[in-house]
Amino acid sequence: MYRLAVLNAVALVLFMPVSHAGSVPLVGIDPGAVYSISFDEPNTDGMWGWTFYVHSPVVVTHVAWYDEGGDGLSHSHRIGLWKDLSGSVNWPFVSATQNEQILKTGVNDSVVVPAGDGAELVNGLWRRRALPNGPIVLSPGGYALGGLDSATSADAIRYHLAWVPSGVQFPTDPRIEIGAPSYSGSSGFQFPGFHILVDGVELGPMLFVQPIPESATLTLAGLSMGGLFILRSQRA
Repeated sequence: MYRLAVLNAVALVLFMPVSHAGSVPLVGIDPGAVYSISFDEPNTDGMWGWTFYVHSPVVVTHVAWYDEGGDGLSHSHRIGLWKDLSGSVNWPFVSATQNEQILKTGVNDSVVVPAGDGAELVNGLWRRRALPNGPIVLSPGGYALGGLDSATSADAIRYHLAWVPSGVQFPTDPRIEIGAPSYSGSSGFQFPGFHILVDGVELGPMLFVQPIPESATLTLAGLSMGGLFILRSQRA
């Protein structure tokens, strides 16, 4: 009887349903909605993106690009993610000279979200592509996300100020802090080294991450392990 009870408890811990089956946007906004100050940027042949600071590790599973209207992207978009190696002394402005591009796939220096409907559409907003080499873990520190636009693009680049009216929360993953909107002043794929002097994002590019486990799931696991301890105590 004791063995059966222990096996049931172990099965509960190991095979209980996972409540976060999919990854979620790092910033959970609808780029087309109005939270505070927001507008469309002019399309250019350069980079658009934003900086952020990671306070506790985050697992990145996908990159994505905003697909206004969900009708497909007018062209492909190359996306990069640069980690600040300067010790965050420049935060929220990631160092232009002490950084490392970490979204490399083999010989390529970026991850590409394909044109049209060649990538999965998520929430009717994002064309998402899994990282070709599998998920990566972002350790604490500063990062700059950037994606390549085109002057002939029909894909919106949407600016959002990371400030909202009192009582409304800008929907950001609690493990990070939003930094500065970023862009590049010249054409081509490169570090988006120009940072706007306010907190916010340029969308465009997005990262999808594994969410924080829901408290109910953790509580259930704790109760199950507690049950094992009680059963062992009773057996002793």
